[in-house]
Amino acid sequence: MCIRDSITVTRAGVESHMDSSYALRGYNIAQWESLIERSPFTIAAVTDSEGDPITPHEPGYSVFILRPRR
Repeated sequence: MCIRDSITVTRAGVESHMDSSYALRGYNIAQWESLIERSPFTIAAVTDSEGDPITPHEPGYSVFILRPRR
């Protein structure tokens, strides 16, 4: 999936436009947890889009907060 975004920024009365695009990769929970287990990070918390703690579920949207492994 390709994500494209465009923003308009006004600074000191001067308007400029910024565009970017990037590929978005999606994972199911098992794939994501497996990837994190093989990384130097661990899952510190999982929240919804408002920052409230949740248990991730599929399908759904979750924000995974990572921290370095100790």
